[in-house]
Amino acid sequence: MPAEYVRVYESVVARIRSGEWPPGHQLPSIARLADELDTSQTTVKSALMLLGRDGWTRGQQGKATYVSDEPPITPKP
Repeated sequence: MPAEYVRVYESVVARIRSGEWPPGHQLPSIARLADELDTSQTTVKSALMLLGRDGWTRGQQGKATYVSDEPPITPKP
C-alpha cells in the first residue's frame, strides 16, 4: 500500500489530467484538500512539495498553489 502522500499526489494528478483542474487553476487550500481527501495537512503539504518538484504545480509557501502552465505528461510519485 503506498504512503498516504502518494495517494494525495495521485489524486491531484488525476484531477489535472482529467481537465478538472486545467493549467493556471488555483488549487484548494491545504486545509480544504486535507478535508476533502480525509488526511492531514502535513500529508497534503508533502504531496504538494513533490507535485511542485515534478512540475505539476507552481506556487510559493504561504501563497496559493496553481496548476503549472505546462504540466508533465506522466506522474512521478
